[in-house]
Amino acid sequence: MNELVILPMKTFSDDDCRRLSRAISNGANTHLRSISASGHHLRPEAMQTLGLALSTQAKILSGSSGLTHLAIGSKDMGDEGVCSLCEGLEGSSGALLQHVDLAWKNISGEGAAAVGRAFSSSRNLIHLDLSRNEKIENGGL
Repeated sequence: MNELVILPMKTFSDDDCRRLSRAISNGANTHLRSISASGHHLRPEAMQTLGLALSTQAKILSGSSGLTHLAIGSKDMGDEGVCSLCEGLEGSSGALLQHVDLAWKNISGEGAAAVGRAFSSSRNLIHLDLSRNEKIENGGL
């Protein structure tokens, strides 16, 4: 029996994100279901690359065999990082993502609007965590 072993990483860098994005976007990796890299600072360019890779994977696989859980970014990513990720996801209505954790990312109403655009037509999203983003306020929601 094949067993999937996940080893914890001390850091998750922009280069790691780009390498992972390449592996996701070709559609060959159908075993990876979850990325848990919350707390790791990534540049907006890396976030957009990941969003585009997830969108490409969703178009290739058009099912639920791809990445479905995403927790990524640090409290310093703010709107710029979230907007970059969401720009990449817009073309696929949030890709295959079912659970998205964007808690404590310093998002304001602008970031919340980007999340809304990316996932407004999603048929997959079940759980969205935007907790601890005090700058969103009522208007942003």
